[in-house]
Amino acid sequence: MKGLWMKEVILLKTTIRMQGVILLIFAAMGIALKNLAYLAMMVMVMTGNVCVNSLTYDAMASWNSYAATFPLRRSSLISAKYVLLYVLVSGAAVVMLLVGIPFSQFAGITYGECAGTVAACWGMGLFSGSLNLLLCTKFGVKKAQTLAMLSFLAPFGCVMLLYYLTQKGIIDLGHVTERQLYLVIAGLAAATVACSLFFWRLSCRIFQKQDLT
Repeated sequence: MKGLWMKEVILLKTTIRMQGVILLIFAAMGIALKNLAYLAMMVMVMTGNVCVNSLTYDAMASWNSYAATFPLRRSSLISAKYVLLYVLVSGAAVVMLLVGIPFSQFAGITYGECAGTVAACWGMGLFSGSLNLLLCTKFGVKKAQTLAMLSFLAPFGCVMLLYYLTQKGIIDLGHVTERQLYLVIAGLAAATVACSLFFWRLSCRIFQKQDLT
């Protein structure tokens, strides 16, 4: 597993500059719009896209066929992708929570709103990324491109719509107490993690049955 992680880190280094430039562009747009949801959403999409890029590189290099000769379980090849997704999405969420401290003052919103927005985007990022990996494992990267795009856009579209409706006052959350809000966030986080772990297990089963020759 350590060797698989080293491979993922090396691949990440090859794209980190390009990802950094794109991130700066989205950061500037998020600041200009005073919209943390937009910025957090794009960060989560980018982190999930890193895992898809890794699968693309593996397919181009016939990596799975080569790795099948290694003295390790097949499931480790898929597990490495999911662990990478967990680390990147969770790390991005922590960074966005830190960014939310000055951003809340700049945008004139409470830090609780920022934290809730980041939590929602983290959940969507983890869910979409896990589903994306499952689709790519089942159908291959090329065939799953359209479905993978929908797996990213649909959940994040829901988050953006909810954010817009609350900002415009169409959905009033003023009567919701902090305790109730935290309970809802905790429940959604638990459900997201459960779904992600299910997708992980299902991906491993699918990959076990695939012919890598």
